[in-house]
Parts: sequence; C-alpha cells; structure tokens
Amino acid sequence: MKWIRNPLVFDRISNVFFFNLDVKMKTVCFSFLLLFYFSKIALCQNSSIQLKLLSKELMTQGKVEFGIQLSDRLKSGIQLFLDGDKSNGINPFNPDHLLIQATFSSDTLQIQREGFYYEAYQANYTANRWEKLNDIFPFRVRFAAPVEGNWLMSLRIYHQHQLIDTLSALFMVQPSNRKGRLVVKENERQLYYQNTDEPFFGLANNISSGGFLSYLPSQFQRQLNGVKQLASAGGNLTRFELGGQAALPDWDEIDNYQTKMDEMQGFDELLSYCNDHEMYYIIFRHHVEARSNPIDQDIPSWDKTSWYENPYRNQLRLTQRRSYFTDETAIKWQLNTLRYILARWGWSPKFLAYGYSEIDHWYENLKREEAITDQAAIEVMLPWLARQKSFMESLNSPILTCHSYGNLPQYEWTKKGVLSLSDFIPLHVYDETKAANQHRLDRSEKYQKRFEKPVLLEEIGINDNKIQLYCATSSAYRNALWSTSFMGLMATGMDWWWDRGVFDNHYEQEMIKIKLCLDTFRLLNPTNSNIIPGYDQDKKQVAKRKLEVYYLQSETGIIAWAHHASAYWRNEKNKEIASLLASSYLTSPCVVGENHDVNQEGKGDYSNKRFVDAYTFQETIPALEDYSLKLKMKERGNYQITYYNSVDRLQILRRENRKTNRFGKLQIKLPTLDEKQTDVLLMIQKLD
Repeated sequence: MKWIRNPLVFDRISNVFFFNLDVKMKTVCFSFLLLFYFSKIALCQNSSIQLKLLSKELMTQGKVEFGIQLSDRLKSGIQLFLDGDKSNGINPFNPDHLLIQATFSSDTLQIQREGFYYEAYQANYTANRWEKLNDIFPFRVRFAAPVEGNWLMSLRIYHQHQLIDTLSALFMVQPSNRKGRLVVKENERQLYYQNTDEPFFGLANNISSGGFLSYLPSQFQRQLNGVKQLASAGGNLTRFELGGQAALPDWDEIDNYQTKMDEMQGFDELLSYCNDHEMYYIIFRHHVEARSNPIDQDIPSWDKTSWYENPYRNQLRLTQRRSYFTDETAIKWQLNTLRYILARWGWSPKFLAYGYSEIDHWYENLKREEAITDQAAIEVMLPWLARQKSFMESLNSPILTCHSYGNLPQYEWTKKGVLSLSDFIPLHVYDETKAANQHRLDRSEKYQKRFEKPVLLEEIGINDNKIQLYCATSSAYRNALWSTSFMGLMATGMDWWWDRGVFDNHYEQEMIKIKLCLDTFRLLNPTNSNIIPGYDQDKKQVAKRKLEVYYLQSETGIIAWAHHASAYWRNEKNKEIASLLASSYLTSPCVVGENHDVNQEGKGDYSNKRFVDAYTFQETIPALEDYSLKLKMKERGNYQITYYNSVDRLQILRRENRKTNRFGKLQIKLPTLDEKQTDVLLMIQKLD
C-alpha cells in the first residue's frame, strides 16, 4: 500500500486487485493491505508530511484518530510562535496561519473534519501533576464513522490560505453495537437515535467538574470515577462544564492554547470514556466567565474564574462587558476557540449539545453597568449566540445547541429570545419543599407547551444552603429521580450535587430500578409517539396531601409511580435531620467530593415553616389505606395491573385484572402507603 495522490474508492481498488474473491475475502485482503500500509507509513518519501493511524480499533461510532507531522519548515515556524515570537511565528491555533481539513468519504457519506494542534500529556498520580510526553505527531484529526465499510480520508493542508499539500488514506471500519447521534424531531418530547429512529430517554446526572480551582490528575480521576459510577447505574446522560480552571482552551490566552494542553488531555480521556460507554454529554460554558468575584463582592469566592481573570478583558483591554459580546476581535477569537473545541471533541457522537448556562447571570453585570432591562441585555447577547450557532453550522457540526436560564425573564415568552436558538429547553429548578416535584412538573409542562421542544431539567436539587441534607437522607434525591422519570421529559432530572453527598452515598444506584421499569414499559408499548405524562393527587391542598402520582400513558397502557406525598425529608425522624433542625449542622463531619466536609457550609434554614406540612409534628406520617385511584384510559376494556415494590427491589406485590367503566376510567386500589412502604410502581397494560 502507498500514499494515494489521486484517491480511488475502495470498491474500485478491490474489484481490480481482488476481482475473483467474495466480499469476505476482499475484506481480509484489504485488511492485510492496510496493515502493510501503516507499517510503512513513517518511511513515506513522497511527502514532507508524516501520517499515522493511532486508533487501535476501527469500529463504527468509535474514535478514528490520525497523527500528523508537518514539514521541518512549518514545525520551526510553530515553535517560534510557542516560544513567544507571535510576530514571526506560525500560530498553530489560527486557521489564517495554518489550517488542516479532512474529508472522510464512504460509498454513501461524506463528512468534514478539521485537524488541531496537540501536545501529549500523562497523569503522574503520585506527584498529582500532568507530565508532557515526547510525541512526533503534534497535529491530530479525529473522526467517528457512522457506518461500517471502507472509508477514504482526503487531507488538505493550508498555510496562509494557500494549499501546500494533500494526502489521502484508506481504512476499513468494522461494525459495533455503539449508538449514534441523537436528533430532535418536531413536536416530540424525547430525542431519537439518528441511525435507528428509536426513542432515547436519559438517565441523567450532572458531573459538572472535577474541581473549582484547578483540574489536577486527582480531580480528573474523581470526575472520571463519577462518570463510571453513573454508567454502572445505567446512566446515559451527563453535563460537563468547560471551565476556565480546567480545559477551556482560551482562558489563559485568547490566541494560544498551549498552557491548557495538560487539562485538555484529561478532558480527552473523560470524553473518550463516555463515547466507549454510551454516555451522552452536554458541554456548557459557565456564567462565572462574565461575572464579578470578591473584588467587588458580587459573588462568593467559590471559583477563580471570573470577569476579572477573563483573558478577553485583560488582553483586549475591554472596559465594559458589552464589548465581550460585540467587539469584533473578541468574537474572532471566541469563534476560533469554538472551532478548536469542535475539532478536538466534536468527533464523538456522544457530544450531544453545546451552550451557555444561566444566561441571566451572563448578562446581569451588563444590566447593572448600563442600567438596562433584561430585554435590552438579551438583545446584546442574542446576535453573539446566533453567530456561534451559524458558525457551527458552517463547519457542518451536528452538535445541538442549548442555553439555559436560572430565572426565565418575561421577554423569553415572546419566543424571540435566547431559547429560540436552543434545540431543546433546559430548566433549572432547585427546590426542597414538599411540592418540589409538582413544581418541576408544572414548569416543564408550561415550557413544553409554549416552546414545543423537548424539555430537560438539567439542574435540579436542594438549594445550596441546605446541601447537608444529602448526608442525612436520600429522600430528596430519590423522590426527584422517580417523579421526573414520569414527567414526559427527555431525561430524568439532573441533580447538580453529585460530589456533595449524592454519589458519595451511591444514591444514583436507584437508576437501575428505573431503567428496568422504563425498558419493560417500552417493550410493552413499542410505539412511542403518543406517550404523554399525567399527574394525580388525593388533595389539592399541599399541606394535607398524602398521595401524588406521576405517570406516562401510551395508547394501551400506563406506567405510574404512586408516592406518599408526606414522605419527604422534613417528616423523617432520624438523628441527622434532628441535628440539622436544631443547629444547621450534622452530628459529625461528612466528607465528600474533594475532601470537603459539608458541615463547613453555611447555616441553612431547615426549621423554616415553609417546609412543614400538616403531619410534621405527629409521631409518624399517617398511613394512606384503601385508597382508590381512578385513571382515564385511552381505550375502554380489560387491563392487567401489576404492583411493584419500588422501595426495595421491584418485587411484585400483587397482580389483578380490572375493567374500565363506561366512561373509560379504571379504578385502582392502591396498596397501603406509609413510612416504610412510601411508594409503589404500577404497570397497567391492556389485555387483548
């Protein structure tokens, strides 16, 4: 095998050389051809470029990575820039200086990718530092083949917009069981697998960052372990912050990303693990980049990343935040960073979406500086965000866009604001009251109906002044996880506090039961398009409510979670809850995450009366006995109802057949719900 200057499609090659062989033997011969080809790669004399296939396995939806070494002249110019001579050197991060483009072609598809500058690092866990490795391939091209078979990569290298070299390579991709990209369908509540058209439902949790102030190997490993923990529970969706303290390429310098190569190595490995383990992820930019810090006492000192450390402010001497969103030089380099992000990480089909978190916090200081309204501030940011979306489309990126708010401004309801750019609607709802999950349902339904897009509760949990609760009880996390599974969302609610007691206490393992329930329901109801959520309760007055039911309904059945509404943290009788109520502290240290004792958090208002219901001061919550629930079925007829113990291991409590009345309502007699049996799962299926 040799370099192909005038590329030939593999079928033509195989038909010429292996015309008398069947398809299987053609594949075998071609594999040996490739092996010989890449074993000789370093001895290539036809070009000043060296190219090497670095991936050990070539499987569909897996990473195909090529290493590229350029000519000595280009390498010298790049080194000059990295040594500090920006005037005479070649900037490997600037496409006006150097651009590597690759086209990957099969018989039916053509996919564009770009190369990127790369430095190899490895983690030294003993010294807790990243150590640079010698690597003769400082440029990489990454790709994931969506289909098996024969692929051709055509490489083009430009220096100062002039094409200086081309090269092509053939490779073969074997089939795998990995899933492909997810796509949005019009007026659908869920996402779908692009290659199979099957519905996707996310079992999800935030694993946002490994550390607030840095991204050392220990922090990377902790974050990776969090992803592994989520995957072991059946989880398939998470969110990562692309933070200034970690792998954000342009945080130190807007035009030179070399100082971030070590942190980006960790991010590479994190995302590769996700791709190999069916873990979809959202990458978000954090509002702290444009917010103030203790220099003007606006926000607490939990992150070194702030407006005052922002390299755009400092290098371009931006005196106002408006300039960050409007200055053409700033925008040029912001888009260039986005180009690099897509080149380095956009290869993975598990990279679901990219966006900006809590837009209202991105512009809150702009509002204050200029004394303008939410609408006026949004109108400053909107063209900036729209330009990024258009830029992604110009690079043929299939990655979705999502932007969120902490508190939605009224202007967004006009459908002319930032959410108009989002492919799905992310919500943030922190709440620890008795009605927390009803509030989440109400808000998500309101947003879904208004914007007619899938809705994701991408940040939920306890408010940050009461996170000691995660060391006292699992009920807040568990109740939110079960209830949001049946709200007709694109995923379960994503708790924010993964490393503040949730994963430390293995609460996420509850997902195993939920996955089993939902998988069973889908097998019984293969048609997904008409599944809708529902909600019921025994009393409208929250304080006296004993029952809440969240369910999903198809044409022929219902899956429901019936929960004793008073079984929430404030009504639990354990010593840690009692201690929090009395002093706002736990009885002993609770060390979580990065050796953080949550007892060091500020005092929470645990004893506030808004958390109390009608049964709080009784010895125990009253049992809900002999309660008859009536659900309106889509079709009249006979149904089988199976009751499962969702508190324990989904044991079947009982099974019975019932018939709807003439109005199509099915009467269901629930098992007794009390402080021990706080909830049950119901699977209701039409008998044919």
